[in-house]
Amino acid sequence: MERTIIDCARLLPFELAVIIADSGLANGADRETIRRLVVEGRGTRGIRRVREALAAANGLSESPAETRFRLLLEEWNLPEPELQLWIATAGGRERVDFAWSARRLVIEVHGYAKYFDYGPPDTKVVAQREREARLVAAGWRVLNVYWPELDDVEALRTKVRAFLTTPHALFDVA
Repeated sequence: MERTIIDCARLLPFELAVIIADSGLANGADRETIRRLVVEGRGTRGIRRVREALAAANGLSESPAETRFRLLLEEWNLPEPELQLWIATAGGRERVDFAWSARRLVIEVHGYAKYFDYGPPDTKVVAQREREARLVAAGWRVLNVYWPELDDVEALRTKVRAFLTTPHALFDVA
């Protein structure tokens, strides 16, 4: 798996390379083995691209959509979120994709696989809404971002900045 991550990072565009590295790290790829292979590959074509992709990967994203969104947040120089934060609610603990605890803000990023690949979509939508209601009842504000929005970067940037800078958020983002 480590060799595949490196090969993909050498050949693919940055975003795809980070998505693959995140997925590999989340599924057990060993970061030390990857580092060793990168050192051994010094001077190899594309090794700088590998280093850049690995520096951006963290293995915490649970989907390509989350990785893409995380990279956009970094590009936009927005306040850094906590990733995969567990939040206590009346219904138990909920893990959220992106959170700013001090402001009690959550952004959830949704791909389509969870709605269509693992059971009836209506059941998944209801479960998502119930989960969001528990977070709101616990005092959190939630913004949902959907896969197609990731392709309209400026509109998404406007949406996210508005969420993070409205009076309830109190972030001062230029």
